[in-house]
Amino acid sequence: MSYEARITTAIIGLILFIIFFLIEVFFGFIEDETKRKRFKIIPLLIASITIIIIAPNYPLIYMGAIFGLIGDALLIKEEKKIFFLLGTLSFFLGHICYLIAIILETNFNFVWWYIFIIIGSCFFVDLGLFPLLRKFSDKTTCICGGIYIFTLLMNLVTGITFSVLYSPFYILFSLGYALFMISDSMVMTKNFIKQFKRDDFYIMITYLLAQILLISGLLCPILIK
Repeated sequence: MSYEARITTAIIGLILFIIFFLIEVFFGFIEDETKRKRFKIIPLLIASITIIIIAPNYPLIYMGAIFGLIGDALLIKEEKKIFFLLGTLSFFLGHICYLIAIILETNFNFVWWYIFIIIGSCFFVDLGLFPLLRKFSDKTTCICGGIYIFTLLMNLVTGITFSVLYSPFYILFSLGYALFMISDSMVMTKNFIKQFKRDDFYIMITYLLAQILLISGLLCPILIK
């Protein structure tokens, strides 16, 4: 596919994503859950198809989006614990795909001690959050949640650092993960502490913005090559 065709496809995909994003958050705002859930998976479905078309040689990126799509579908039934756990697992696998994808884009062109700094800093932040998580759930759930949060932190810090070392577009990846953490914190509040007015509106608007930002952060360096 030519450069012009890829850019055109990306623009069309982005426009369609925005349209269904607005539909989804509108029904979230008016708290019409039945109609909101009908449109929930469409934005990530559009994103996944668009990535496959314009970046077929980068399977980790579209697999990350597909895992997000699967997570969205599973969390339609989030009131059932098994669906919530499977949905969370699917999102976790998506985050792993995105993390490996951004590292592979740099061809591992960074010094060895850099890895230990990133892992160490994220680990100690995560460890500091564990007592807070323990107040709201059992030990096993907290450990799993800690691993999940650690992955989010790794992606956030890696994107910030890579935006300095390699491409400013990677800051979009980090902004996406900052929003992802905000969205997930609201999901945890809703499911483990208490529900709040228009919770799904706030969750989905931050979540979908997070997905489009982090995907853009990964794709832009590829598209401009």
